[in-house]
This record gives sequence, C-alpha cells and structure tokens, in this order.
Amino acid sequence: YNIESQSLWVDETITYDVVSDNPISILEKTAATKGWPPFFYFFVYGSIELLGKSEFSMRLPSLIFGVLSIFFIYKLGVLLFNKRIGLIAAFLMTINPFHIFHSQNSRPYALLTLLSILSIYLLILSLRNNKLSCWVMYSVVTVLTIYTVYFSFFFILFENLYIFYF
Repeated sequence: YNIESQSLWVDETITYDVVSDNPISILEKTAATKGWPPFFYFFVYGSIELLGKSEFSMRLPSLIFGVLSIFFIYKLGVLLFNKRIGLIAAFLMTINPFHIFHSQNSRPYALLTLLSILSIYLLILSLRNNKLSCWVMYSVVTVLTIYTVYFSFFFILFENLYIFYF
C-alpha cells in the first residue's frame, strides 16, 4: 500500500546508482565498493527494465520478497511445530514494523529475510529426509544468501554449528 508515496532516501539512491546502467556495471560497482554483493541488485535492475525507473519499480522486488517471507515463515512453523504455530508466526511477521519497513525499501534486507527463512527450512528438511535434492537446494539458497549480504556468513556459521550439534 502506498509504496511510492515517499521519494527515495539516501541508501535507496545508492541502489539506484548501482542499477542505473547495465548488469555488467552492477558487478563492477559492487566489486569496487565492497559494500554489498550483487544478487539483490539484479532483481531491482530487472524490475526497472520491465516497469521503468520509478520508486515503485525499485521497491517492488523487496515487496515481493517480504510477502514471500510471510508465506515461508508459515511453512517453517508448520514444519517445526504445527499449522497453528505457522499461522501465529506468519501473523507476527505480517504486523512486524521492521519487516514492513524493509519490505518497502529498495535495499537487500527483505531478500535476506526470505533467503534466511528458506535456508533454515531447507536445512531442517535436509536433516530429516537426508535426500541429495534437499541438500543441493539448501546449498544453493545458502550461497545466494552470501551473495545478498556479506554478514550472512554469521548466520551460516550458526546453521553449521546446529548441524554438527545434532
């Protein structure tokens, strides 16, 4: 709702600068600044290529990732506990002001949230089923998490500690 009511703020202008040229320049700019990995920026680039340069098109990927996060936190709650817990988790994420804020901004945090939830979900599935396909999907999502935000290494460290503990 009203996703383009405010103009871009400082960090979003950085996103705009990174995605304003072409996919190769995204790789060059993210490598030169060492600030953020490139994965999120490709989604924003695709969105502005499809819909034109606007606040809406820049923020749309984060909105989609935020909504998907709500669905997958529900799935994770069901996997770990039951439908009731899944619904409570989804409801709490739906009304969480931080989640809403990050889902309305053209920054990689909503994608990080989605990939982190997916990573945990796939890790639990992999540990329970021990199927190669689950482990491959877990690995792919985890690598994409690293290509979204560098400090996700800490998250992955704790996942690995969980694997070794159990």
